[in-house]
Amino acid sequence: MNPQYEAIFQKALASMNPKAIFEVARAFEGIMDPVKAWQLYQRAYGLGQAFAFGMSGEKRSVADLLDIVAAKDAAMINLANRVIEVFKKPEYVSSGTRDAYNALVDRYGKARDRAQKAIDNANSIIHIMPLALTDATAEYEGLLDVLNSHWREMTWTPGDWSLEDVYARVSALGAKGIQDINTPQPMAIDTLQVLNATTRAMENAAKGIGEGIGTLAEQASKGAAMGLGPFATKLAMIGGGALVALILLKKVLPI
Repeated sequence: MNPQYEAIFQKALASMNPKAIFEVARAFEGIMDPVKAWQLYQRAYGLGQAFAFGMSGEKRSVADLLDIVAAKDAAMINLANRVIEVFKKPEYVSSGTRDAYNALVDRYGKARDRAQKAIDNANSIIHIMPLALTDATAEYEGLLDVLNSHWREMTWTPGDWSLEDVYARVSALGAKGIQDINTPQPMAIDTLQVLNATTRAMENAAKGIGEGIGTLAEQASKGAAMGLGPFATKLAMIGGGALVALILLKKVLPI
């Protein structure tokens, strides 16, 4: 193997950035090195598990974001239904409950829009990362922040205009939640999603070898049909070993 390729592979293998490793793995897939690509895919998946992408931990993925959005959307719908039960009572206005509710809805709407943008971007055709390995920590925490600024301490204070505070206010006014909907459960798609992406990538590489693809130009001509992705196909189109290595290196440097 080209020494530059080997150096890039070793750097990626030692990296702690699963997203960058995944991209380099796709690049090795594009130059038809299924063994190294497989090793890097496994490394990216292992780090995703260790960093708790899509599960518990400090970092949160788009898969996490989908789950929390579904749960909090249900909570806001239930709250709205409870407000409908009591909004005609004079105390709804005089107690400040109306103002607290309207402010909560406004905050949530803005954070929800940011979350949806992250979800839409992750689902776009040009996004190659599985949702379970696409970071959405800022959007995830931002959504929780607007609902309750003390969620990290797992507490709230009466009068803080949090989701819990508004729930308590409308309950005190007599809301029963008779139309409450169930909170959606986590989808638990993370492991399957990563494994499916890995399997699909390796099947593409194996198919290329089986078809006798030899030169980079030939790889490029068949790459799109095999679903190798824009980055792998772009590498193949370059045609020069040194240039390919440089582009690969650019993908690894931010690791």
